[in-house]
Amino acid sequence: MARTLEEIDADLTTYRSRLAKALDPDRFETMKHNGREVSRGRLDAATVGMIKTEIRKLEIERARLTGTGLPHRPYTPGGLVG
Repeated sequence: MARTLEEIDADLTTYRSRLAKALDPDRFETMKHNGREVSRGRLDAATVGMIKTEIRKLEIERARLTGTGLPHRPYTPGGLVG
């Protein structure tokens, strides 16, 4: 079943938020509390890459639904560039 534009936009917002959190330079990796140290897993390049891939898929799905060009491949009168 085809998804609506609102559903696609909601997913885009979610994945873009996840990417921003993953790339936040102030994101802590360890925290100490009451003498205990808690380590948070570091996001590797593969995880960030998967998030970016999902964003790209959603952008393509959105472009097909709306009939607009893709944001990363500008349309020219002679066809797609790139």
